[in-house]
Amino acid sequence: MKKLSLVLLALALALATTPAALANPMAADFTFTGPGSVVGTGVLIGVQQAGNPGVYNVTGGYGTFNDGSGSVSLSLVINPIPGNVSYSPTGGFIYDNVVTPAAGPGLILDYWGLLFAEAHSGELNLYANNLPVGGPVTDISYEEGRNGTLVASGTFSMTGFTLPVPEPSMAFLLIPALGFVGVIRKKFMA
Repeated sequence: MKKLSLVLLALALALATTPAALANPMAADFTFTGPGSVVGTGVLIGVQQAGNPGVYNVTGGYGTFNDGSGSVSLSLVINPIPGNVSYSPTGGFIYDNVVTPAAGPGLILDYWGLLFAEAHSGELNLYANNLPVGGPVTDISYEEGRNGTLVASGTFSMTGFTLPVPEPSMAFLLIPALGFVGVIRKKFMA
């Protein structure tokens, strides 16, 4: 009887801590610097790709961008098909909003990069500048506007990304499971 209750308890704990039970959220600050006084800062929010540890689909974000002539607010353009390549609303850019925060300098962004809408109706695409494909990734580039005009190259960094945590709903599922184990155990002990 004691073995049965221990087996049920182990099963409940195993189900509550499976990878599917984890939300794997990511929240991080980002900084982009370019030549002169070009700088961008903000916050990115995302979720880990299923079956792809360390790779995140960015689902939200905001910040500011200053190209040296003035500052503008940014908001992330949501990718309609997370993890896949999409065209920007103006058709000027291709993006996927995928990041790999722990990959290190020059490897955080991929070739398609992040797409932001600027407050004045423009778009800003931050992406890894690793052409030719397979070449060294030493910097990232940004393009601003509606026509995909290359403005400059610079560096991109992320700090403070969070680690995976269980979803709160899983704790609520574990409570009845533990109660069920207690009832079964009591029934067999009597």
